[in-house]
Amino acid sequence: MRYIKNSLFDGVDEVGYKDLVGSIGAEEVKFKKGAVIYSFGANSDRMGVVLDGTAKIVRHDEDGNDVLLEKLKKSAVFGDNLAFFGMGSEFVVAVAETDCSVLFFSYRKTVSGCGGMCDQRHRFLINLFAAVCAKTSQLSERIAVISNRTIKEKLVAYFNFCSAKYKSKTFKLDMSLCALSEYLCADRSAMMREIKKLKEERVIDLFDKKVTILV
Repeated sequence: MRYIKNSLFDGVDEVGYKDLVGSIGAEEVKFKKGAVIYSFGANSDRMGVVLDGTAKIVRHDEDGNDVLLEKLKKSAVFGDNLAFFGMGSEFVVAVAETDCSVLFFSYRKTVSGCGGMCDQRHRFLINLFAAVCAKTSQLSERIAVISNRTIKEKLVAYFNFCSAKYKSKTFKLDMSLCALSEYLCADRSAMMREIKKLKEERVIDLFDKKVTILV
């Protein structure tokens, strides 16, 4: 397998890389846009990390609609062992938003005995733990945002999180407005009306994904 430059392998040299990926049952798989890359509830031992492209985790509701649960960007880790969806995970899938490449590996093999490569595996586990912590932080942030009662409150909370993240009252959204409505679990038209009101009230300015908080 080709040597992959990814944060999960920071500190793992090219010499030990081949043996490491073999010991954890790693396999790189490429997917076309729109393809289902993972079905939750059926792969308890399989974990994945996005190498290139983007994906999203969605849940199919009773009306046939897709509810966005999580965005998966480069280096994002996912799998049943990292799922926070509770019951009904059989309706949850990860879908490629763009053409993407995913590295799958075995959770069981990863946490089992080192097989003589303790240093390489130890580094990989440290990096994996850091990725899981980042994932948990992102999920906590989203819960804090969408737990607000109104779309306006959700928007303000999200913009404030972005402002704190970038340490500036002016920043560029890292997703489209359509994706933002999915992130907020809000109807896009209703969200755009609230954005218009926020601009009229001089709470924010927004142009071409560039947001400035005015208050």
